[in-house]
Amino acid sequence: MQDERTEPMPLTIGDRVKQLRKYHGLTQEDLAAKSGLGVATIQRVERGEHPAAATIASIASAFDLSPTALTSLSMAAAADPAFGSYLPLTEITSGKALIDLVASASAIDFAYMEIGDETAADLMEKLYRLCQDREVPSNPADRIRLDIKATSLLGDLKAINLTVAGATYERRCYEVDESDGPGLSMLLATWEETCLVIRVGTRGVIVGRADVEERMEKWTSTNDPKIVRHNPPQSEEMSS
Repeated sequence: MQDERTEPMPLTIGDRVKQLRKYHGLTQEDLAAKSGLGVATIQRVERGEHPAAATIASIASAFDLSPTALTSLSMAAAADPAFGSYLPLTEITSGKALIDLVASASAIDFAYMEIGDETAADLMEKLYRLCQDREVPSNPADRIRLDIKATSLLGDLKAINLTVAGATYERRCYEVDESDGPGLSMLLATWEETCLVIRVGTRGVIVGRADVEERMEKWTSTNDPKIVRHNPPQSEEMSS
């Protein structure tokens, strides 16, 4: 299942390298050192010049990726829809990063692109259970073991070309008694919760955004500033 309402725009190789570099917290100089290339080469790639195969292989190795994975199409986070709203997502490649997100959340919104393989389905079930079980141990040794388990699972997903992207956002929930019929609802309680959003992409596609408001249950709302909002363009009649 894919949340986007518009066709995703593919990233160029330069965009993909820049995205990965920033995600890993690397400067251009850092990436040059890790890949064994010159800084000028990294700068040319990120400017959009098409790199040689050897350059692609060196950069992919620096991110522990295959050249194919580096050059595969992925969804550009900057490819905004014309209107509507969405939560930007970040690819998750670290078990610790995943468990940090799990630990901060009290609810989960989990979805995925179409899956046609039982092995992939089994791994996604493990991922869902890991994210759903928000009992993160406080004992450091147990937490480290959980981080390692998550890292191993992400590696298994990556091995079959599945990607995991996620983020959290804040929302408000309302408990409403509608037993007396329409127009006579009674508000019983309200509470705030942090929702963990996980999207699994196939064929190396990174799901870069999620329409979380479309999937929210009735009597739930959000004003989280992390959600990007676009308003439909006004008609000429309205704008005149």
